[in-house]
Amino acid sequence: MKIALPGLQKYFEKPLLTIEKIADALTFHAFEIESIEGDVLDVKVLPNRAADCLSHLGIAKELSAILDIPLKQDPLREELAAFPATKELRVEIEDPKKCLRYSAALVKGVKVGPSPTWLKETIESVGQRSINNIVDAMNFAMLDIQPLHAFDAARLAQKDGAYAITVRSAKAGEKITVLTDEEYALAAGMLLIADGANGAPLAIAGIKGGKESGISEATTDIVIESGNFDGTSVRRTAQALKLFTDASLRFQNRPSPELVAYGLSHALDLIEQVAGGELAGVVDEYPARSDWHYKVGVSAAEINRVLGSAFTENEVEETLKRFGWQFELVESPMKKVVAMAPALVGATYKYHSAIRVDAPATFSCSSFTNYLYVQAGIAMPSLSVDQYAWGQPIKIEELQPGDLVFSNSNQGDGVRYETVGYLPGTKVPEGVDHVGLYLGDGKVIHSAKAAGGVVIEDLKTSSGFKNIVGCRRVWGAGERRFVITVPFERVDIRIKEDLIEEVGRIIGYDKIVPKELPALATSADQARYRGGERMKDQLVEQGFTEVSTQSFAKKGDIALANPLDKAKPFLRTTLEENLKDALAQAKHYAPLVLAPNEKPKLFEVGTVFPKSGEFVELRMTETVPAWGDNFPTHDNLSVAKLEEYGKDYEPKKYELGAYKAFSIYPFILRDIALWCPRGTESVAVEKVIRENASELLVRLDQFDRFEKEGRVSYAFRMVFESMERTLTDDEVNGIMEKVSVVLRAAGYEVR
Repeated sequence: MKIALPGLQKYFEKPLLTIEKIADALTFHAFEIESIEGDVLDVKVLPNRAADCLSHLGIAKELSAILDIPLKQDPLREELAAFPATKELRVEIEDPKKCLRYSAALVKGVKVGPSPTWLKETIESVGQRSINNIVDAMNFAMLDIQPLHAFDAARLAQKDGAYAITVRSAKAGEKITVLTDEEYALAAGMLLIADGANGAPLAIAGIKGGKESGISEATTDIVIESGNFDGTSVRRTAQALKLFTDASLRFQNRPSPELVAYGLSHALDLIEQVAGGELAGVVDEYPARSDWHYKVGVSAAEINRVLGSAFTENEVEETLKRFGWQFELVESPMKKVVAMAPALVGATYKYHSAIRVDAPATFSCSSFTNYLYVQAGIAMPSLSVDQYAWGQPIKIEELQPGDLVFSNSNQGDGVRYETVGYLPGTKVPEGVDHVGLYLGDGKVIHSAKAAGGVVIEDLKTSSGFKNIVGCRRVWGAGERRFVITVPFERVDIRIKEDLIEEVGRIIGYDKIVPKELPALATSADQARYRGGERMKDQLVEQGFTEVSTQSFAKKGDIALANPLDKAKPFLRTTLEENLKDALAQAKHYAPLVLAPNEKPKLFEVGTVFPKSGEFVELRMTETVPAWGDNFPTHDNLSVAKLEEYGKDYEPKKYELGAYKAFSIYPFILRDIALWCPRGTESVAVEKVIRENASELLVRLDQFDRFEKEGRVSYAFRMVFESMERTLTDDEVNGIMEKVSVVLRAAGYEVR
């Protein structure tokens, strides 16, 4: 993501640092920097932050927190003025799961022309091509907040006196020509923006606009779209069409639907500034609208336990303020939930209700307790049986206000005897189907089906708690905690560990004092490991090379549910097959490392998985005579008593040589044989060959010698290879001809 310094500076009153210092700040606290060109940074935004930081505003907010420089303003924290409605424009969303929100604005009387210098230069500085003031304004708004697109209203049909836009799935074989003139055939299910009056495709949703509705110099009225599209749908369509754009990159990372209105407002301001015109009205379809705000909490103690730090509450508080987040310091989560709970009496009961959708009007028993503790900054499992397995066990006589009480009432919609979401499958023999919050003085508050909703009852007489199976204290409920109302754009913050990471990186991991690990109480038994390593050392001394192959196989006893390689869907029961494949591959490369008369020898030590039980196996491509026939190389090596193996063996000591790079290009082999006068040493012949075979000769081996009739014959194998390219036969033949000429001139007879 290319970010221009002027695009950042507009968010700050105080002058920013140099581009190099900004790059350092981002590198040490947020993202890597790919390059610096002038006053433009190429920032490598990680996927978890792509939803909010693939924009100038997102990076500006990062710098504000890192450098502790306040923003001039945060557009996302400002309350937007209500858009005027219009009957001249209609929007229909066919599938709300693929299009979470779609807003469209009709602007009349714009004047299309070249962009002002400031807009043109900003667009071009980050690699965008300036088209005209309307298109450039859309791209500028995308760089700042989120992608938008503009249609020429005159090129849209009308239905009942209004422009109509439909967000729908494409039909198989439907085609669209995009703004850059390429035509794409669409598959069924790909998401389209279409003309609601005549059905014509207008754009590939979240990816690229169509040419037929594009802006031209004759355009006077425009329709601006600002939408939010399902990330999976956008990614699959972009991959299938091989059409990747800035917009598709942003939408596939699932930005918040709340950005739609802010992006549209920003674009309308820009249009008025650079192209004039009058806003006729806006249509906003938002089927997934919710008033839910995520709340995530963490204590200073939890931060320090995870990071090994010693941050104070003041340091944590100052860090959260630098982000500009809304938060509160809760003295006691237990007291907070007890104080909040009575106000919810009368909320109706709903089985399997979800707090994001139904609260605070409707609860199940477990969503009620979950909702209360979320408000206090503690996340816990959503089902009662999972809360029971997750919580800290306490005795009933230890109950304090804010603790949870669980029962097997047989009055609900089913008792569960094992967990579902938390440690799935964990057995709960006593069975759980109900939970309530203890208020103190023998009172419990719970959402009960029999009572029709949230009620306060005596714990001893409540029909829902006739069979109490246990009590739990919520983890962390006694610690002071910072409870953050997560800004809508920060879709990456959902659990306390996310907050811990934010605090750690802003304060700086370099501020954490290193600590030595505590000494082990007992030393680990390394006998078996050392025995195995001695065995490997001996094999290497015998000329073997160790290999490590995949644990997967074509056949086996244990099938993989989701195999990485469909050709090998099983776990291996033996090392033999993979070792055979490795040997076949090694033979192709043997001339690079072995003499002509040598053959590769391989071994592998690895785990195999027969149905009788997994164990560690040794396999070799040939036997070692010195070991004898009784060494159980194809059986469980504990059986082989490796801790006893080779106790008296002392491995040879080797000195490591300098690293030598290898070529990724194929080699070429050539053999040469020649007669020499008796008494000629092979090294003399080798010297002549090496001096004339060029730097492409990477290996030279003598593989034959015999004497006859007063002469000696030598045969050599030559290996040619380049580090930069694939060699050709003609190139090597030329080298061989030169070598032959020189050898003949030296008095040798090349055969």
